[in-house]
Amino acid sequence: MHYLTVQDIIWINLQITKRTQSFNYARLEEATFCQYGYGQSSSVVSQAGRLLACFSQKKPFSTGNEATALVACLAFLKMNGCTFSMSDDTAGGWLDRAGRDSSSAAQAIAEILVGEANQEDNAQEVDVHDAVHEILDEYPKTMMLKARSGHASLV
Repeated sequence: MHYLTVQDIIWINLQITKRTQSFNYARLEEATFCQYGYGQSSSVVSQAGRLLACFSQKKPFSTGNEATALVACLAFLKMNGCTFSMSDDTAGGWLDRAGRDSSSAAQAIAEILVGEANQEDNAQEVDVHDAVHEILDEYPKTMMLKARSGHASLV
């Protein structure tokens, strides 16, 4: 299983907002760690769902939280061999629905999932930057719409 680090998430937010954002480190760390499963981590979809929902709720950055949650979730799926299909025109609404809670997120992810790799096929190294850039290129309208939303109080 491949995971995003706190530094990866900060970099993703920078790619989206185009500037360094202030953030609450404890909330950022907690939101990032939501991608791990309890016990044996073996369900990419449920783990991606927890990451998306938790990040959407924690809002660790001063801005760009929704877009960062979307890109982190899709990058996590891509890094772990999953393929998905969703248009740029529907991604914003999908995110609004999926970000409510982890069960809504897992269900929404299952709806866009085209293929899921098994763990043995997933042993190769992955490039986080390539995965993120592919997602940013695929969803430019959604990124513009969601990049300035998701403001948070950093207290």
